[in-house]
Amino acid sequence: KDLNKVFVFQLHPSDINSCPQYLVIARFIIPPNLQSADAYGQFFWTMLPDSTSYCGEKKEEVLLSYGLYFQPNTLKDLHSEALSRTQHMKIRSEEMNNFFVGYRQLSEEELDLYDKNNR
Repeated sequence: KDLNKVFVFQLHPSDINSCPQYLVIARFIIPPNLQSADAYGQFFWTMLPDSTSYCGEKKEEVLLSYGLYFQPNTLKDLHSEALSRTQHMKIRSEEMNNFFVGYRQLSEEELDLYDKNNR
């Protein structure tokens, strides 16, 4: 994995008119576990789209709101922390750059519930 490049994660909802919103999480080396805290490094998380207010816009613009762009500095920070927190583990060299991205669709009750101030 080249940490000097932007990594793009793009969702393609099957029914964009219903304006689904997703929780997206990512972490290097060890997949993130939302069920319990662990000591394997922080994970990145966000909502796609940030707000369901994008739903009334043109389809092309709405599709852009389902894209997530990981900048090189973010990737490097996440990777560095994951390496330091897993240095005591026996991990094969080819696993050291594994980047896990997961997502789930939010329920109606969760829509627009989370934002940058409410993480």
